[in-house]
Amino acid sequence: MYSSTYLTVRVHTKEEAEAVFPSETVDLMMWLIDVYDIQTGCAPAVHEVLLAKYHTEAERVPGILPKWTRTMMIWVTLLHCSVAAASAAASAAASAAASAAASAALEWAAKHNFRINAEACEKWTVDDLLLALDALAQRWHQLSVNTELERHAVRQYLEVLFGLARKWTMHRHPRLTSMIGETSETSETSMTSMTSMTISDADWLVLAPTSVVAMMSRYYWFHQTLAQVAWFPAAAAAATPVHYFDRFVQREQRHLKIRKFRDELCKCMWERMLLYGDREIVEHRQGDPASAYTCLYKRHPVCLMQTYQQVLSYGTYEEICALRVGGVRFEDILWLKLIQYHFVNNFHLDFLEVFVCWEEKQHKHRQALATSTVPLIVQRFGGFVVLHGGRTREFPSGSVRDAFPCWVALAHEGKAHGCELDMLYQQVFSKEVAHMADDIGIVAS
Repeated sequence: MYSSTYLTVRVHTKEEAEAVFPSETVDLMMWLIDVYDIQTGCAPAVHEVLLAKYHTEAERVPGILPKWTRTMMIWVTLLHCSVAAASAAASAAASAAASAAASAALEWAAKHNFRINAEACEKWTVDDLLLALDALAQRWHQLSVNTELERHAVRQYLEVLFGLARKWTMHRHPRLTSMIGETSETSETSMTSMTSMTISDADWLVLAPTSVVAMMSRYYWFHQTLAQVAWFPAAAAAATPVHYFDRFVQREQRHLKIRKFRDELCKCMWERMLLYGDREIVEHRQGDPASAYTCLYKRHPVCLMQTYQQVLSYGTYEEICALRVGGVRFEDILWLKLIQYHFVNNFHLDFLEVFVCWEEKQHKHRQALATSTVPLIVQRFGGFVVLHGGRTREFPSGSVRDAFPCWVALAHEGKAHGCELDMLYQQVFSKEVAHMADDIGIVAS
C-alpha cells in the first residue's frame, strides 16, 4: 500500500541511526520505531530529524490519537532517547557536574531576567514550565548570542527547561500531586490548571496535547535559530562609511500618507511581533491555519494590540519609530517597508522578497543563502546583518539604519539583479544631492 525503501536498511545501532536519514513519511515512522527501541545514544540523530521534518510532518495522525501529529511523535521519541542519555550519566561524578551546570544555568537565567520564581526547578508545575518558556520566547530576540560561550549558556538553560518537559511529557502523574505542588516548607501551594493536563483515569493525569505542542514548538525554534547563527562566519571588520540614511528615509516618508502602505505595514508588523511557538499553539487549538493577527490576539493582551494598531494606522513617523515590543524595533520594519516601496517605484522589484530573508524562513533557503552572488539583508535575533559571499557583515546596533547603507555599497559594485543603483548610491552616501521630483503614478502592489 505504501512504498518504502527503509525495510532494506533497518537500523540496529546508534551509528546506523545517525547514518540513515528517512526521507518519506513511511520510512520516518519505521525509523522512529527502531530508534525508540535502541534509545541509548540516538538523541542527536532524532534532534536532527526533528529540525529537518518539523514543518513537513506537522499533520494530524488519524485513529485513536486525537490532536496528535507526526511531528509530536518525533518529539516524544527525542524525549525518550534523552531519558536514556540522562540515565547513562547517572554516576556520582556525572550527577554532580549536571547539578552544577543546572545551577549555573538558573543563575544565568536570573541575571538575564528569565527566571520566573526563586523555587528550585524540581518543584515547578507544568504551568511554571510553560510560563518560563513564554518568558524566554518573549525575550528571545534580546539575547546576545554572537560568541560560542554565549550560545553555550543559552543551551544550558534550554537543557534545564526541556529536562522538565521530558519529565512531564513522558510519564503519568498522580492527580493530587499534579494539581497541587508544594512551593515552600510551609503549607502554601500552587495550582496547575486543567488546561495543561488531561485526565487519564480517576487518579492519574497526562500532559494535554496543546501543552506538548507548546514545548515542542519552542524547542524547535530556539534550537533552529541558535544553529542559524553559526551557519555563516563573520567577515573581517571594516569601517562603516559615512552615510545619510536618515535623509533618504525622510524623503520616503511620503508613503505614510497612503492607506495601502499603512495596511501592509500592519500586516508585516504582526508577523514580526509573533513569538516563536505561538502560531503552532493557536493553530493546534483551533485545528485550522491562523493569521499572525489572530495568533497575537489570542496570545497577547487585547488592549496592547489595539494600541499598536492605532499607532500603526494613524500615528506619525516618530510615534511608530518609538515603539518596541521585546526585541522587535518598529522603526526597522517601517524602514524596510519604505525601502520596499522605493524599489517598487523605481525598479519594479520587491526588495523584501528579493533581498531580505527573515529569521524564521532561513531554514528553507540555507543553500541559496550560502551561494547567493548578491548581498542580502538577513534578520538575526532581532537585528540585521548583511550576508555576502558566504560571510556576514555585522553592526553594533543591528539596525537597518546601518545594514541598508552597507547593502547599497555592496550591491552598487555588482549591480544586483541588473539594478542601476547609481542614483540610490548618491542619495545614501553623497553629502549633497540635487533636488529630485517625487515619483508619481506608481505605487507598490
